[in-house]
Amino acid sequence: MKNYQSWEIKRWETLLSDLDCKNLSLQKLALGECGLTLTLESEVEVFSMHFNGHPPFRVIDEGFRGDLWIKLRQQNKKIFGNTLIVEESDFKDFLRLDGYFDSMASDYVHYLIVTDNDVVEVLSRMQPTIKNMGRQTE
Repeated sequence: MKNYQSWEIKRWETLLSDLDCKNLSLQKLALGECGLTLTLESEVEVFSMHFNGHPPFRVIDEGFRGDLWIKLRQQNKKIFGNTLIVEESDFKDFLRLDGYFDSMASDYVHYLIVTDNDVVEVLSRMQPTIKNMGRQTE
């Protein structure tokens, strides 16, 4: 569990926080001139999450995050839901190695979005805009 031992995980209250048992999935990730946009879909609704600018991000299959699941179980994941904020993460530490990011690192928040098949991590100075796009159509 070396990657997550230093992580202090907090609940991030969003429209997506409590979608347990609704099969939340990442349908689309788009990086454009205006920023990073995630399209997330549950069994009943579609959500858009937009981060302004070009924030550092990483996406990985949930199967490669076994140590994260252990950490969340230890901290009772049920209270966290699908959206979290991470303190003292290895992601910020990794970017600090560059030097350019080091002076700005304290201004960034490490956002974690957990879906059934993916884990999306974003470092951003501002919270994203999250919109409920309505019911999904068959």
